[in-house]
Amino acid sequence: MASKNTMNSSLEKLMPPFDNPRLAAAASIARIVERFPNLPPTPLETTGLSHLDASLATAIHRTVLQRYITLEHIITLYLKGKPFAALETPIRAVLLTGAAQLVFMNRLPAYAVVDEAVKITRNFVRPKAAGLVNAVLRRVADLVDVHDPDLPWKPSQSTLPIEAGSILLKEDIFPDPVDLVEHLALTTSHPRRLPRRWIREYSPEDAIALCQHNILTPPILVVTEPEFVPDPESNNYDIHSTPNCLVWRSTYTDLTDFLAQNEHHRRVQDPAHTKAVRSTADLNIESALDFCAGRGTKTRQLATLHPQARIISTDVDDNRRHDLAKIPHDFPNVRVVEPEALPPDEVDLLLLDVPCSNSAVLARRPEARYRLNDQSLKDLVSLQHEIITELFGHVRDGGYILYTTCSLEAEENQQQTQYILDTTGGALVRETAIFPAGTTPTTYHDGSYHALIQLP
Repeated sequence: MASKNTMNSSLEKLMPPFDNPRLAAAASIARIVERFPNLPPTPLETTGLSHLDASLATAIHRTVLQRYITLEHIITLYLKGKPFAALETPIRAVLLTGAAQLVFMNRLPAYAVVDEAVKITRNFVRPKAAGLVNAVLRRVADLVDVHDPDLPWKPSQSTLPIEAGSILLKEDIFPDPVDLVEHLALTTSHPRRLPRRWIREYSPEDAIALCQHNILTPPILVVTEPEFVPDPESNNYDIHSTPNCLVWRSTYTDLTDFLAQNEHHRRVQDPAHTKAVRSTADLNIESALDFCAGRGTKTRQLATLHPQARIISTDVDDNRRHDLAKIPHDFPNVRVVEPEALPPDEVDLLLLDVPCSNSAVLARRPEARYRLNDQSLKDLVSLQHEIITELFGHVRDGGYILYTTCSLEAEENQQQTQYILDTTGGALVRETAIFPAGTTPTTYHDGSYHALIQLP
């Protein structure tokens, strides 16, 4: 059931190593469920699990994060009027992970899922709570009729969208699709404000498409050098619809070896996020500053695209800056500095990949959808303003600012571009907004936004 160092511990305090994937997932969810809707980006600890068990634990964990609102709605149906939030934290975690398997993972035997959830409850929550867990999860299991991979999802009171097809339920448990906001919120697990906003800003059809895209499992996408000739028969990857892009489906070790064969050109990156730096390909860049560099994907891309340029890279996060410090080993034209120690020289290009809501990458960042609200968006816009205002003075006259986000929101995109134009007196060179799209691994891509502005 569990390794010796986990016995007799409460669920939320359990730490690896684990030898039970369901316990690993439930323990991880128990540590964060009390913070909903402000869920942190919490990677699952799988130390001690076999490769197959780690895959199962990861799938359970991800499904809970991605379908939290839907799962809570279904579980609450069988709590006899008791609010879900009134349950003990570990019981909520066990019910969420159990329901995630019963509803969305049809290859798992329902009796095994319920039995394991009951055992976890008895051993790591309270023995007397096992009856509640057993009763609720059996009702959840009975609710599911069939998974139909060939039935495209249409809003309905008794169907759920999945990556391929629909789940048919035995009862009408969702609101009438006439109330599309409420319906999308519960069937695709989005706070009501997001489908409401997307219906208003775009269209009902776009809102449905965005909500469906956000329940996909994003593939690992690898950008390659233009000269690379992919092998259609490869066991390691499939060929993506975007040129020079592969869908990786082999092991992490094989991926590391593949990337090492051409470190300057091969990297894990969604094709939508390559376009910002590529938009500078026709510029004569001798120096550049990547201020919000994260872990350095765009720094590497800049250094490859402009090998003659001096690239300064930094980030305010110490851990990310530690990763950045490794880049100059492979890219001698990159220098990593502390954010407080920027060189006094003005640069030709300022890259601002600013912190944002992540609303264009919610399939990759499922927990981010719950945190996004009017206040959090206002705070992000204010932070973006501060970064822009503080940094644009580092650009020489006639130089460029490349502003980019992974957001769909106009406040973070077009309105911030206008702020840069108004503040600097610059001119818009080009601007691109990309909607997330693609329903298969070989067509999938995130959303993104970028604008290139030339200063006077």
